[in-house]
Amino acid sequence: MDRLERMQVVVRWLIFRGIGTTQKEVAQSAGYNAAVFSAVLNGTTPLSSKFVERVCALDSQLRSEWVLSGRGEMLSGDDGFWSLPKPTGVPYYTELPVSAGDQEAPPYDDHHDYVFIPGVHAEAFFPVSGCSMSPTVNPGDLVGVVSVDRFERVDPECIYMIVTRDNERMIKHIQPTPEDDPELVLSSDNPRYAPFRRLKEDILKVFKVVYIGKNL
Repeated sequence: MDRLERMQVVVRWLIFRGIGTTQKEVAQSAGYNAAVFSAVLNGTTPLSSKFVERVCALDSQLRSEWVLSGRGEMLSGDDGFWSLPKPTGVPYYTELPVSAGDQEAPPYDDHHDYVFIPGVHAEAFFPVSGCSMSPTVNPGDLVGVVSVDRFERVDPECIYMIVTRDNERMIKHIQPTPEDDPELVLSSDNPRYAPFRRLKEDILKVFKVVYIGKNL
């Protein structure tokens, strides 16, 4: 496990221990806004040592050193025999619709379910709202996504989920632009929606849509 995965295990442990019944309650106990807390656990905001220390302080058994370095055990005095109920499947963010229109998506939230679709390798699933990507993707459809590390590697024929720093989430095509262009050109499949530009520095994360589940 990497550092972020160890932090996610710690949060599951705190819920298991009853520190909070949901991730949101754990965030509140640690003194964090739920949206900020979720963004850290999703990997969209860097995980700081201060964050680790504050969350681990919620249970005296937790060792922040384990999260930060991976050395030793998660719990003080632990011999490695504890276990946690691990969810199966891929996170499905039921309260986080991805915009395929002109509306702004709501903030990050921790309420999610888990979905398992055989043969589909995705990092997360999201429901879709809006019709700018119709008829390819329609409101109520389900999209599965994987992260993309560089803008230069995008394919204009593929569909991407773009997450901006102001917490907007949208699915679009990304059109080719020169590497030194400070902006990306985003386009839709619905001809009623014109292409538009967005500054690269305003984009927090890009995900490739690898699965579209139709709402029949």
